Amino acid sequence: MMVVTTDSLPGYEVRHVIGQVIVSVPRTRNPFSEGVKTLRGNFLHPKASDHLQRWRVSALTKLGASAELMGANAVLAMRFEHREVGLMWMEMCAYGTAVVVARLPHDSGPVDRWEREGRGPDVDDDEEDTAPIEGLPVREG
Repeated sequence: MMVVTTDSLPGYEVRHVIGQVIVSVPRTRNPFSEGVKTLRGNFLHPKASDHLQRWRVSALTKLGASAELMGANAVLAMRFEHREVGLMWMEMCAYGTAVVVARLPHDSGPVDRWEREGRGPDVDDDEEDTAPIEGLPVREG
């Protein structure tokens, strides 16, 4: 499952737009940690960024699974939102557009131009590029 924040997916064509996919990941807040924060001079809990990262990954995983159940193979324009729900809860939302995409043919698009000219990373040749670059000294041997 591809989940991207862009509105398009380079190298792919959107074949079908399924619609919005939205997931919510509620988490309880720990009032004890919040109280301790004020004792530390209003610094965040040392693990706060780890928790947020884990919650975002959880929301992304859930978003991909929900989109797949809808029949999608990609999510475009993914975004996060979060909000406090009362004193004890926090909600992390992830949403985007569930779509079905197909890879473009090999010979189309600006990326494949490099391959047609023999300069792309997928070119399978055993010869090393030994042409000198203009302005640089050529080392012999």
